[in-house]
Amino acid sequence: MTKKAGLPMTSNDPTELYLVTINARPVPDQEQQFSWARAIDLEQQRYNRAIADDAAVTAILLECYVCTAPTGRAGRIVARGLMPAAESELTSERTGLLLDECMRKLNDLVSASAQHDAQACYAVLQPLRLRTEFMVDLIAVVESHGLSKSANFIHNAKRAVKAIGGLTNHLVQANQRMVAMLARKYRYGPLPFMDLVQEGNLGLLRAIERFDPEQGTRMSTYAMWWIRRAMVYAIARQGRDVRPSVAQYWEARQVARTLDSLGSEQQPCGKHAATADRLGISVDIVHRALVTLLPPLALDAPLAATEGICRMDILVDALESGPEARIVNDDMRRAVAELLTQLPERQARILQMRFGIGVRDDCTLEQIARQQGVTRERIRQLEAQALTSLRALSSTWALRGCLN
Repeated sequence: MTKKAGLPMTSNDPTELYLVTINARPVPDQEQQFSWARAIDLEQQRYNRAIADDAAVTAILLECYVCTAPTGRAGRIVARGLMPAAESELTSERTGLLLDECMRKLNDLVSASAQHDAQACYAVLQPLRLRTEFMVDLIAVVESHGLSKSANFIHNAKRAVKAIGGLTNHLVQANQRMVAMLARKYRYGPLPFMDLVQEGNLGLLRAIERFDPEQGTRMSTYAMWWIRRAMVYAIARQGRDVRPSVAQYWEARQVARTLDSLGSEQQPCGKHAATADRLGISVDIVHRALVTLLPPLALDAPLAATEGICRMDILVDALESGPEARIVNDDMRRAVAELLTQLPERQARILQMRFGIGVRDDCTLEQIARQQGVTRERIRQLEAQALTSLRALSSTWALRGCLN
């Protein structure tokens, strides 16, 4: 039996096979990756041209824009805006403003002209680079309308989307080693290595969508931040049973890195204070951030050096009482409220304030005196008279032990 030529398969482990495969794949140089990115931009412009050439598709694009929820619509429609190098620092807010401005101009152009001006529409759409998902959805919407005149758009748009998909696949394969390298840094975390690779690939796809080759930045340099961000967000979302928000997890990682950078020459309390000073936050925030990174504790797990005792057995809520105690307390509250109705209004009010009956907190004699406008001694006398009156009532037998 002859051995087939190919990759040396030393194991059946999927992770090892994956690493062997990507390491055996040649890595294109940066110029080749730039050419693929430029080709993606060219196909995007062909897609925009196909939209501008068809009046019905242009109207459908405006409808899709209006139907999209205002919050985050730029992120779901536009990958980035094609702008000069001097204006290349795009944020999501500025991208949203660019989308709104282009759609407003396109709507004004369509409304003002009785005849469709394809060149003017293309000039409006040219700064936009649509996301691939939105491009596919737009084609599906146009097909659902059953417009026979839009067959040319569907043909050209599908060809552009297919070409973009193939070029994107080339860029993804060219940067697989970097994804694996970044995933190794988090391999001792809560997520498996291959899950980190998959999340990193999603970040890589997002980076390819937003990458502008005209800015002169290397593809790997630009994509590294997106890949790392996708992995960290995945760990924050999926890596814990009790999941903190992404902002809390990001803050906790920043505090942990700063704490580790201080070395071991200081005591823990001193390191926490130094970390707070370096980050410009309080020590309480440092403690709260470090608690976020602690592993969860199982209440039913047995305690160390004990037999048959778990953490749940020793946890007692001081504010929680048993059902019998709650029934007794409810009956006592009803009996006290009924007894107070048999006293003069002033004496009943003093007892309520003094013992916290029906109010938030009990009050001191001084506080009651200030509210009633009398002396502290007078309030003490009225309290003694009220308690004496209660003891004289025949219906106080159930509470006699509490009043003595």
